[in-house]
Amino acid sequence: MNHKHRYDKPRRSSTELPIGLMLLAVLGIAAYLFVAGAFSGDSQNVAVYLPQTAASNPR
Repeated sequence: MNHKHRYDKPRRSSTELPIGLMLLAVLGIAAYLFVAGAFSGDSQNVAVYLPQTAASNPR
């Protein structure tokens, strides 16, 4: 009996499709955020104030 199954060769799985889908999703989200940020029109200047530290007397 001659079987057509080849058990001695390892099966290869392709990872190109999931990586491509993830890359497209990341690019789509980045483009959405960029476009939404450009057209939001709510541009406010943000100021960050750091807390003042107490000066110590070095001896």
